[in-house]
Amino acid sequence: KPVHASVGYHQPCHSRAIQTASPAENLLRLISGLQVQRLDRGCSGMAGTYGLSKENFRNSLRAGRQLTDALRDSPLQAGATECTACKMQLEQAADKPTIHPIKWLALSYGLMPELEDAWLKHVPEGFVT
Repeated sequence: KPVHASVGYHQPCHSRAIQTASPAENLLRLISGLQVQRLDRGCSGMAGTYGLSKENFRNSLRAGRQLTDALRDSPLQAGATECTACKMQLEQAADKPTIHPIKWLALSYGLMPELEDAWLKHVPEGFVT
């Protein structure tokens, strides 16, 4: 079924480093109704486990600020990335849910209806779901 949502996709640095063609983003674009915008604003700043330590926390947030601001300050309802570390950083700094591309696919097949609650609260006024 169509998933009427607007999603910002972040390709993780490790995926960009090996120059993959972004298969997760391509998968998202196959989901009917899903509006996908690539968030090409660099690293999330988490850098694996770097941002998890107390002494690196602030630097981690600073390093990822362009990306997290792009998600937070946009009308996008949610983020999407296949990297768990990036997910943690995006959700903390952008205050919007970040959902794995496979979970978006599951939602489109009706397998994870509980995910709708995660992004519906971020529906901009006037957006038709």
